[in-house]
Amino acid sequence: MKNLLITFGCSWTFGVGVFYYKGMTEKEYWSHPKAFKPHNTFRSIIAKELNADNLNFSMGASSNDKQIRYAKHFFSSQQFKDLQNEYDNIKVLWGITATSRIECWDYKFKDINNLILTPGRRYLTGHHSVNDGLSKTYLRYFYDQDHKIFELAKEMHFWNSYFESLGITNYWFDTFNHHNYYKPHESSKHIEAKTDLGELYRLEDKKHSLDNDVIDQHVKLNSLRAVSKIRNLLFDDREYRDLCSILALDAGVKNVDGYHTSTFLADHPKITFLADKGLLNPYSFHPTETAHQSIASFMLKEINTL
Repeated sequence: MKNLLITFGCSWTFGVGVFYYKGMTEKEYWSHPKAFKPHNTFRSIIAKELNADNLNFSMGASSNDKQIRYAKHFFSSQQFKDLQNEYDNIKVLWGITATSRIECWDYKFKDINNLILTPGRRYLTGHHSVNDGLSKTYLRYFYDQDHKIFELAKEMHFWNSYFESLGITNYWFDTFNHHNYYKPHESSKHIEAKTDLGELYRLEDKKHSLDNDVIDQHVKLNSLRAVSKIRNLLFDDREYRDLCSILALDAGVKNVDGYHTSTFLADHPKITFLADKGLLNPYSFHPTETAHQSIASFMLKEINTL
């Protein structure tokens, strides 16, 4: 029987920095070849435990936008259809990363860019002037963390239904931040309110009602409600379900509340703590081989209970 584990995620899933060893200098770390096949990552350990081959789409600095795009392209491809015939069982392990990363089309360089919407780390490619200015504008006028999390929850529900229809078992996990996927959308409170915003929603309804009532009021209301429980979300019964917080709490940290952007900065005390414990490297703050082994261990326990 042939098994396949398909993985999505960011640097933590890919295994950026897993080559770090205690005593490695910063110069040695940053001079390590960028193109490498990481071994002893939690995804490879899990695949081995499941007696499965690992088809990996995760990559360093990836956004959720990028991973969703990769998934749409792959699962609609002939390659996937061929793999369905080749493998008896297919499982998907999908890591959600920071919402402060987005994708957009760069008209100047004719390429899709991954933007980091955090001060000091707004770009990861050579398109500095374009990316930095766009990131600042997007962060100021268009980015809302709750909205991004709400969109992610809807995506997760959709993909759950899709995978179920194909007989594929899938699992979700938060990588280094705990997201509240069960919060209703901010705009839902305005729809029936007697305010200017409420009137705008009612005008929109009247506009669409001219075209065979394609968008009814109750449909819009339902679409803005919080999602029900997301199936196959690992550690969903924990107060903090993300891998980083679980590592930190297990290592003795008392407070893990706060958002980690994963931009090579120790932007939270739990990150410094984990680095001191040898679970994150001290240069880019990615999991060490020891941390990957721990992550694989508690993920496998959780997967076996679902």
